Amino acid sequence: MKLRPVEFSLVDKVGSKAREHLDQIWMKALTRIEADPDGAVTAARSFLEATCKHVLDVTGVTYGQNLDLLQQFRRVSDELKLTATSEMSRIEKQFYSGTYSVIQALTELRNHAGDAHGKGQLGARPSSAQAELAVNLAGGLATFLLRKLDSHLVATKRLTSDGNAILRFDKAMVWRLVDHAQNSPRHMKAMSQRRATPSIWLVADAGIYLMSNGLPALMATGRLEQEGKTKNKPRLVAHAEGCGPFDEIDDWSPIQIAMSGGDDFCEPLPIRDMRNALEAARAQIVVVSNLTHYRIHPDTHFDDTAAELGTETDAP
Repeated sequence: MKLRPVEFSLVDKVGSKAREHLDQIWMKALTRIEADPDGAVTAARSFLEATCKHVLDVTGVTYGQNLDLLQQFRRVSDELKLTATSEMSRIEKQFYSGTYSVIQALTELRNHAGDAHGKGQLGARPSSAQAELAVNLAGGLATFLLRKLDSHLVATKRLTSDGNAILRFDKAMVWRLVDHAQNSPRHMKAMSQRRATPSIWLVADAGIYLMSNGLPALMATGRLEQEGKTKNKPRLVAHAEGCGPFDEIDDWSPIQIAMSGGDDFCEPLPIRDMRNALEAARAQIVVVSNLTHYRIHPDTHFDDTAAELGTETDAP
Protein backbone atom coordinates (compact mmCIF):
# COMPACT_ATOMS: atom_id res chain seq x y z
CA MET A 1 0.00 0.00 0.00
CA LYS A 2 1.34 3.43 -0.92
CA LEU A 3 2.21 5.55 2.09
CA ARG A 4 0.38 8.83 2.63
CA PRO A 5 2.64 11.82 3.45
CA VAL A 6 1.75 11.68 7.16
CA GLU A 7 2.39 7.94 7.28
CA PHE A 8 5.79 8.45 5.68
CA SER A 9 6.72 11.05 8.33
CA LEU A 10 5.57 8.81 11.16
CA VAL A 11 7.48 5.71 10.07
CA ASP A 12 10.65 6.60 12.01
CA LYS A 13 8.75 8.27 14.84
CA VAL A 14 6.60 5.38 16.08
CA GLY A 15 8.69 2.44 14.93
CA SER A 16 10.85 2.02 18.04
CA LYS A 17 10.13 -0.45 20.82
CA ALA A 18 9.41 2.39 23.24
CA ARG A 19 6.72 3.72 20.91
CA GLU A 20 5.21 0.42 19.81
CA HIS A 21 1.94 1.25 21.57
CA LEU A 22 1.65 4.41 19.47
CA ASP A 23 2.21 2.46 16.27
CA GLN A 24 -0.60 0.06 17.17
CA ILE A 25 -3.13 2.85 17.72
CA TRP A 26 -1.99 4.62 14.57
CA MET A 27 -2.46 1.51 12.45
CA LYS A 28 -5.91 1.03 13.95
CA ALA A 29 -6.86 4.55 12.87
CA LEU A 30 -5.53 4.02 9.35
CA THR A 31 -7.18 0.70 8.69
CA ARG A 32 -10.61 1.95 9.80
CA ILE A 33 -10.87 4.96 7.48
CA GLU A 34 -12.83 3.28 4.69
CA ALA A 35 -14.78 0.50 6.41
CA ASP A 36 -15.32 2.08 9.83
CA PRO A 37 -14.99 5.90 9.70
CA ASP A 38 -16.61 6.22 13.15
CA GLY A 39 -13.90 4.05 14.65
CA ALA A 40 -11.18 5.84 12.68
CA VAL A 41 -12.18 9.18 14.23
CA THR A 42 -12.12 7.68 17.72
CA ALA A 43 -8.76 6.02 17.09
CA ALA A 44 -7.31 9.28 15.72
CA ARG A 45 -8.24 11.13 18.89
CA SER A 46 -6.91 8.23 21.03
CA PHE A 47 -3.64 8.29 19.07
CA LEU A 48 -3.13 11.97 19.78
CA GLU A 49 -3.92 11.50 23.47
CA ALA A 50 -1.48 8.57 23.68
CA THR A 51 1.19 10.73 22.02
CA CYS A 52 0.70 13.52 24.56
CA LYS A 53 0.94 11.04 27.43
CA HIS A 54 4.08 9.53 25.89
CA VAL A 55 5.74 12.96 25.78
CA LEU A 56 4.78 13.64 29.40
CA ASP A 57 5.98 10.20 30.53
CA VAL A 58 9.34 10.50 28.77
CA THR A 59 10.00 14.00 30.10
CA GLY A 60 8.91 13.07 33.63
CA VAL A 61 5.94 15.43 33.83
CA THR A 62 3.20 14.16 36.14
CA TYR A 63 -0.43 14.29 35.06
CA GLY A 64 -3.66 13.10 36.59
CA GLN A 65 -6.02 10.65 34.95
CA ASN A 66 -8.75 13.29 34.97
CA LEU A 67 -6.96 15.65 32.57
CA ASP A 68 -8.68 15.93 29.21
CA LEU A 69 -6.74 15.98 25.94
CA LEU A 70 -6.56 19.77 25.74
CA GLN A 71 -5.15 19.98 29.28
CA GLN A 72 -2.60 17.29 28.47
CA PHE A 73 -1.60 19.17 25.32
CA ARG A 74 -1.08 22.37 27.33
CA ARG A 75 1.36 20.54 29.61
CA VAL A 76 3.15 19.12 26.59
CA SER A 77 3.37 22.63 25.11
CA ASP A 78 4.86 23.97 28.35
CA GLU A 79 7.44 21.18 28.57
CA LEU A 80 8.51 21.37 24.92
CA LYS A 81 8.42 25.19 24.95
CA LEU A 82 5.93 25.50 22.10
CA THR A 83 5.87 29.26 22.33
CA ALA A 84 6.41 32.11 19.91
CA THR A 85 9.95 33.48 19.84
CA SER A 86 12.20 35.84 17.87
CA GLU A 87 11.22 37.67 14.68
CA MET A 88 8.77 34.91 13.70
CA SER A 89 6.59 35.49 16.75
CA ARG A 90 3.48 36.56 14.79
CA ILE A 91 3.67 33.57 12.45
CA GLU A 92 4.48 31.19 15.30
CA LYS A 93 1.51 32.43 17.32
CA GLN A 94 -0.79 31.67 14.42
CA PHE A 95 0.85 28.30 13.89
CA TYR A 96 0.66 27.19 17.52
CA SER A 97 -2.86 28.52 18.02
CA GLY A 98 -3.83 26.32 15.09
CA THR A 99 -2.66 23.22 16.94
CA TYR A 100 -5.15 23.96 19.72
CA SER A 101 -7.89 24.27 17.11
CA VAL A 102 -6.98 20.81 15.79
CA ILE A 103 -7.22 19.36 19.30
CA GLN A 104 -10.65 20.90 19.90
CA ALA A 105 -11.96 19.87 16.48
CA LEU A 106 -10.85 16.25 16.94
CA THR A 107 -12.42 16.09 20.37
CA GLU A 108 -15.74 17.49 19.16
CA LEU A 109 -15.79 15.25 16.09
CA ARG A 110 -15.08 12.20 18.25
CA ASN A 111 -17.86 13.18 20.67
CA HIS A 112 -20.46 13.75 17.95
CA ALA A 113 -19.48 11.31 15.22
CA GLY A 114 -17.05 8.77 16.66
CA ASP A 115 -17.93 5.40 18.14
CA ALA A 116 -16.74 6.17 21.67
CA HIS A 117 -20.34 6.81 22.78
CA GLY A 118 -23.53 4.99 21.93
CA LYS A 119 -25.64 6.56 19.18
CA GLY A 120 -29.23 6.28 18.12
CA GLN A 121 -30.43 5.44 14.64
CA LEU A 122 -30.14 9.05 13.53
CA GLY A 123 -26.76 9.67 15.16
CA ALA A 124 -24.20 11.58 13.09
CA ARG A 125 -21.68 9.51 11.22
CA PRO A 126 -18.56 10.90 9.51
CA SER A 127 -17.79 10.24 5.89
CA SER A 128 -14.61 8.43 4.91
CA ALA A 129 -13.23 11.78 3.73
CA GLN A 130 -13.86 13.35 7.14
CA ALA A 131 -12.35 10.35 8.87
CA GLU A 132 -9.27 10.53 6.69
CA LEU A 133 -8.88 14.24 7.46
CA ALA A 134 -9.20 13.54 11.20
CA VAL A 135 -6.58 10.78 11.04
CA ASN A 136 -4.17 12.90 9.01
CA LEU A 137 -4.58 15.89 11.34
CA ALA A 138 -3.88 13.70 14.36
CA GLY A 139 -0.93 12.09 12.61
CA GLY A 140 0.54 15.40 11.49
CA LEU A 141 0.31 16.94 14.95
CA ALA A 142 1.70 13.78 16.58
CA THR A 143 4.65 13.81 14.16
CA PHE A 144 5.36 17.40 15.13
CA LEU A 145 5.22 16.62 18.86
CA LEU A 146 7.47 13.55 18.55
CA ARG A 147 9.99 15.47 16.47
CA LYS A 148 10.04 18.27 19.05
CA LEU A 149 10.41 15.66 21.79
CA ASP A 150 13.42 14.06 20.10
CA SER A 151 15.07 17.46 19.69
CA HIS A 152 14.24 18.36 23.31
CA LEU A 153 15.84 15.15 24.60
CA VAL A 154 19.01 15.69 22.56
CA ALA A 155 19.25 19.29 23.78
CA THR A 156 18.74 18.41 27.45
CA LYS A 157 21.55 15.82 27.23
CA ARG A 158 23.82 18.84 26.92
CA LEU A 159 22.77 20.05 30.37
CA THR A 160 24.26 18.95 33.69
CA SER A 161 22.17 18.21 36.77
CA ASP A 162 23.18 21.56 38.28
CA GLY A 163 22.01 23.57 35.27
CA ASN A 164 25.18 24.07 33.22
CA ALA A 165 25.11 23.92 29.42
CA ILE A 166 27.90 21.85 27.83
CA LEU A 167 28.92 23.05 24.35
CA ARG A 168 31.62 21.38 22.23
CA PHE A 169 33.39 23.08 19.32
CA ASP A 170 35.76 21.77 16.66
CA LYS A 171 39.36 22.70 17.49
CA ALA A 172 40.51 23.40 13.92
CA MET A 173 37.56 25.68 13.17
CA VAL A 174 37.99 27.66 16.40
CA TRP A 175 41.73 28.12 15.66
CA ARG A 176 40.79 29.86 12.39
CA LEU A 177 38.48 32.22 14.27
CA VAL A 178 41.10 32.98 16.94
CA ASP A 179 43.79 33.69 14.35
CA HIS A 180 41.44 36.04 12.51
CA ALA A 181 40.43 37.92 15.67
CA GLN A 182 44.05 38.37 16.78
CA ASN A 183 45.36 39.52 13.40
CA SER A 184 42.51 41.84 12.38
CA PRO A 185 43.22 45.61 12.30
CA ARG A 186 39.81 46.51 13.70
CA HIS A 187 37.18 44.81 15.89
CA MET A 188 33.46 44.98 16.59
CA LYS A 189 32.35 45.94 20.09
CA ALA A 190 29.77 43.84 21.91
CA MET A 191 27.15 45.58 24.05
CA SER A 192 28.79 44.20 27.20
CA GLN A 193 32.22 45.63 26.27
CA ARG A 194 33.47 49.14 27.05
CA ARG A 195 35.82 49.06 24.09
CA ALA A 196 36.41 46.74 21.19
CA THR A 197 39.14 44.19 21.86
CA PRO A 198 40.05 40.97 20.00
CA SER A 199 37.64 38.31 21.20
CA ILE A 200 35.59 35.31 20.16
CA TRP A 201 31.85 35.82 20.48
CA LEU A 202 29.61 33.06 21.78
CA VAL A 203 26.30 33.68 20.00
CA ALA A 204 22.82 32.17 20.16
CA ASP A 205 20.30 33.05 17.45
CA ALA A 206 20.07 30.76 14.39
CA GLY A 207 21.94 28.07 16.27
CA ILE A 208 24.64 28.35 18.91
CA TYR A 209 28.09 29.19 17.60
CA LEU A 210 31.44 30.98 17.98
CA MET A 211 32.55 33.81 15.66
CA SER A 212 35.45 36.23 15.42
CA ASN A 213 34.80 39.93 16.11
CA GLY A 214 37.63 40.95 13.78
CA LEU A 215 37.13 43.40 10.89
CA PRO A 216 37.08 42.99 7.94
CA ALA A 217 34.86 40.03 8.78
CA LEU A 218 35.91 36.49 7.91
CA MET A 219 33.34 35.09 5.52
CA ALA A 220 32.05 31.51 5.23
CA THR A 221 34.08 31.21 2.01
CA GLY A 222 37.27 31.71 4.04
CA ARG A 223 37.92 35.13 2.51
CA LEU A 224 37.72 38.55 4.11
CA GLU A 225 34.65 40.70 3.65
CA GLN A 226 34.81 43.08 0.68
CA GLU A 227 32.68 46.20 0.92
CA GLY A 228 29.90 46.08 -1.66
CA LYS A 229 30.65 42.50 -2.73
CA THR A 230 30.38 40.23 0.31
CA LYS A 231 28.46 42.50 2.69
CA ASN A 232 25.59 40.64 4.45
CA LYS A 233 26.92 37.29 3.24
CA PRO A 234 27.32 34.46 5.83
CA ARG A 235 30.34 34.73 8.13
CA LEU A 236 32.57 31.85 9.09
CA VAL A 237 31.34 30.42 12.40
CA ALA A 238 31.98 27.33 14.49
CA HIS A 239 28.66 25.82 15.55
CA ALA A 240 28.42 23.95 18.82
CA GLU A 241 28.20 20.22 18.20
CA GLY A 242 24.60 19.40 17.25
CA CYS A 243 23.49 23.05 17.36
CA GLY A 244 23.81 24.10 13.73
CA PRO A 245 20.80 25.02 11.56
CA PHE A 246 20.71 21.55 9.98
CA ASP A 247 21.78 19.45 12.97
CA GLU A 248 19.81 17.05 15.15
CA ILE A 249 18.71 19.80 17.54
CA ASP A 250 16.15 22.03 15.86
CA ASP A 251 15.07 23.55 19.17
CA TRP A 252 17.90 24.53 21.49
CA SER A 253 15.68 26.51 23.90
CA PRO A 254 16.67 24.27 26.88
CA ILE A 255 20.30 25.26 26.26
CA GLN A 256 19.45 28.94 25.82
CA ILE A 257 17.33 28.94 28.97
CA ALA A 258 20.26 27.53 30.94
CA MET A 259 22.63 30.15 29.52
CA SER A 260 20.51 33.29 29.18
CA GLY A 261 17.00 32.61 30.43
CA GLY A 262 15.89 31.89 26.85
CA ASP A 263 16.95 35.08 25.06
CA ASP A 264 19.31 35.36 22.11
CA PHE A 265 22.72 36.50 23.31
CA CYS A 266 26.26 37.47 22.34
CA GLU A 267 28.96 36.84 24.96
CA PRO A 268 32.60 37.87 24.23
CA LEU A 269 35.10 35.21 25.28
CA PRO A 270 38.72 36.33 25.91
CA ILE A 271 41.26 35.32 23.27
CA ARG A 272 43.75 34.25 25.95
CA ASP A 273 41.33 31.74 27.46
CA MET A 274 40.49 30.38 24.02
CA ARG A 275 44.18 29.95 23.09
CA ASN A 276 44.98 28.18 26.36
CA ALA A 277 42.17 25.69 25.79
CA LEU A 278 43.06 25.17 22.12
CA GLU A 279 46.74 24.49 22.86
CA ALA A 280 45.81 21.70 25.27
CA ALA A 281 42.87 20.28 23.30
CA ARG A 282 42.96 17.10 21.26
CA ALA A 283 39.97 17.66 18.94
CA GLN A 284 37.49 19.98 20.67
CA ILE A 285 37.16 22.79 23.16
CA VAL A 286 34.31 22.66 25.67
CA VAL A 287 32.45 25.74 26.89
CA VAL A 288 30.51 25.24 30.12
CA SER A 289 28.03 28.01 30.90
CA ASN A 290 24.99 29.00 32.91
CA LEU A 291 23.24 32.29 33.69
CA THR A 292 26.20 33.77 35.61
CA HIS A 293 29.32 31.68 34.95
CA TYR A 294 31.38 30.17 32.19
CA ARG A 295 34.59 28.23 31.77
CA ILE A 296 36.49 27.12 28.68
CA HIS A 297 38.04 23.63 28.77
CA PRO A 298 40.19 21.58 26.41
CA ASP A 299 38.49 18.23 25.75
CA THR A 300 41.54 16.46 27.23
CA HIS A 301 40.88 18.01 30.66
CA PHE A 302 37.10 18.20 30.61
CA ASP A 303 36.37 14.85 32.26
CA ASP A 304 38.81 15.62 35.07
CA THR A 305 37.17 18.95 35.85
CA ALA A 306 33.52 17.95 35.31
CA ALA A 307 33.01 17.33 39.03
CA GLU A 308 33.90 20.95 39.74
CA LEU A 309 31.51 22.60 37.31
CA GLY A 310 29.33 23.95 40.10
CA THR A 311 32.08 26.40 41.11
CA GLU A 312 32.73 28.32 37.90
CA THR A 313 34.43 31.69 37.86
CA ASP A 314 32.24 34.75 37.19
CA ALA A 315 31.84 35.68 33.55
CA PRO A 316 33.05 39.21 32.69
